[in-house]
Amino acid sequence: MEWRGDKKLTVYDKTQGVVNVQNYLTKIFGLSKDDCRVINQYMGGGFGSGLRPQYSVFLAVLASLELKRSVRVTLTRQQMFSFGHRPHTLQYVKLGTNPMVPWPPFSTTPSTKPRSLRSTPKTW
Repeated sequence: MEWRGDKKLTVYDKTQGVVNVQNYLTKIFGLSKDDCRVINQYMGGGFGSGLRPQYSVFLAVLASLELKRSVRVTLTRQQMFSFGHRPHTLQYVKLGTNPMVPWPPFSTTPSTKPRSLRSTPKTW
């Protein structure tokens, strides 16, 4: 979080939605969009949890505006798992085998000729 003076901020956030974060911060703190820049330098695999503003960016802006200086919020690895919306899911997996097909159905040793999984189509 970079304080640029007179309620002007540059926010560095790991987010998939820089516009979402900017809109959130401008509404909450009464900033103009010109005075609130949001930059995402490194995203990585967000898998959807980076779509919404997180509490860490709110706290960083709050501290910066109160202290009138740049601040940095650092989270531990454990704390990083405490935010983001991940609804409860229950997944079921069924596996089956056919005793007529040898296991594994592929070669684990290299060969010069490619080996087909099944040389002729089978109906099970």
